[in-house]
Amino acid sequence: MAGATGAKQPASQLLDICDRKIVVARPAWSKIYHRVRTPLIANPKTIGEHVHKKRKELGLQQWQLAKLLGVWRSTLGSWESNHYQPEGKARQRVIAWLGFDPAGQISSTQQLSRPSILVGHL
Repeated sequence: MAGATGAKQPASQLLDICDRKIVVARPAWSKIYHRVRTPLIANPKTIGEHVHKKRKELGLQQWQLAKLLGVWRSTLGSWESNHYQPEGKARQRVIAWLGFDPAGQISSTQQLSRPSILVGHL
């Protein structure tokens, strides 16, 4: 490459910048946003908690299970953190993967304590 004077610079002079190391202190505000691992729940109640527990027991990562279920990784994360519940075909795939429907495992005392919609129609 010719400069303004037409002289070429030796390649060794251009490589001197590669030895430089730039170190910058991390700002204090960035230290508060760190990943918090969700602990395993001994007695899961929601479908998301059941999915989280089984996934961890099988040693799967979220992206692996998400690919298996045909959903985005962020969607699976939302289910596991109980922000959303799986619906439609995704719910059917989750139930098939779990091998049972967690919503069908409500105890009889919990069923009796819930108000019934059909009471007035009997």
